[in-house]
Amino acid sequence: MSLTRDNKTIIEQWLISPEAPDAKRLGRETANALHRNATDGEDQKATRIMTQIRGIQNLVYSTNRFSDIEESIWSRMGRDTKKTSIWWEKVATGAREPELGHRVLTALTKIRDFIENENELKKRKLEARIYAARLWIRRFVASYLFHRNS
Repeated sequence: MSLTRDNKTIIEQWLISPEAPDAKRLGRETANALHRNATDGEDQKATRIMTQIRGIQNLVYSTNRFSDIEESIWSRMGRDTKKTSIWWEKVATGAREPELGHRVLTALTKIRDFIENENELKKRKLEARIYAARLWIRRFVASYLFHRNS
């Protein structure tokens, strides 16, 4: 069975509330940090990062398990090669900010916690988690691409 329209509305309303992880802000900060005064080498790095961001978006839309998303991010964070680990470097506003991968995982944890604590969604928590993750990632990627090109 799938989510009802009421279930989807609950998730959508929560994602635009102040309690939800802010996908738009994270996308904006990522784009600003990567593309602000970028040299040629840094621009190539930013292009590889964009490819990985789109890869995460594709994974979110192709999987049916919330844990697959989390495991994929953890896997990417553990890689040591320059081409794959750069997505997870510190790209936020300051040196004290956590890595992007940790910030995405924190957002996914907040989504998981919200679904677990919402009585209306408990019966359909697996579908609700995936639906919420897909909406959040869509907002993050859209914000990143918008601010990258502006």
